[in-house]
Amino acid sequence: MASLRLPEAMADLEAGKGKRFDSTDDLFKGLGREVKFRRYHTADYLKTEHDIAASLDAVRDDGDLALIEAARDDVNRVRADRRRCRHQMGRMILPWVWKISNPTIPLTTSKPRKP
Repeated sequence: MASLRLPEAMADLEAGKGKRFDSTDDLFKGLGREVKFRRYHTADYLKTEHDIAASLDAVRDDGDLALIEAARDDVNRVRADRRRCRHQMGRMILPWVWKISNPTIPLTTSKPRKP
């Protein structure tokens, strides 16, 4: 049965002759060790605009609309994360820049204490 092509194997399976795998444990039983799976997020690997363009080109060449939509969602997630990081970095650096450019102005907004 190992030498059968996919249509022949599917026909055997439908006729009740083929073996059906009930879980991934059956698939990896012969490896002699436990197989662990991790989640894969494409957004974790899209670091530059070149990576984004290459990913979208590869998905577009496949032609599957659901895959194209998922890739666009990944790209939007990456770009939103970048905007959020830039905004947060700006908020963290602003008081430091303000203090360096105007050392006489205190950074606190509280009222001065009465003597």
